[in-house]
Amino acid sequence: MQLSALDGALHESEFLSPVDPKEKKGVHFVGYLVIHESLDTKLVEDTLRHCCAGADRHYGWGDLQLRGKLRDAGGGPVFETLRYAGGCEFMAPSGGPHYLPAHLACDGAESGFEGALEAVSGRDWCKTDGPGRASQPRAELCWAPGTRVANEGTDIRFEIGAKGLWTRVG
Repeated sequence: MQLSALDGALHESEFLSPVDPKEKKGVHFVGYLVIHESLDTKLVEDTLRHCCAGADRHYGWGDLQLRGKLRDAGGGPVFETLRYAGGCEFMAPSGGPHYLPAHLACDGAESGFEGALEAVSGRDWCKTDGPGRASQPRAELCWAPGTRVANEGTDIRFEIGAKGLWTRVG
């Protein structure tokens, strides 16, 4: 008697419907994309026009389409109340509260953060075996997205670090 599936015998399907079944309206993904100044914006737009998400991409499910063109957020508000500070940096102006849109590496000495801590790990590109084949050497303790940043009287700067984790600057 076999109690497990043969390798490759199980399949998972995810379907991203272009229409909300209850509201009968189109479904859209909206967000911010931080592009390094060395990248050509047109090349990024072309890449986003051929983007897929979810499982079963080989069957045409999960196709995403970029509508229109990317817009420069400039120095305006990003993620509700944060300000874009240039490069890969963002600023939470004093007077908060602000809420983290991503995982922030926790060094244990911060004050003014209220939220959940999570251990973040992942898988890396393996030069010999390809994507996802090498595990990260250790998990990183991070403040979870949605953590409240109460910074009365001081500006706090953040930088998007390696593998998308945010770190404090200064």
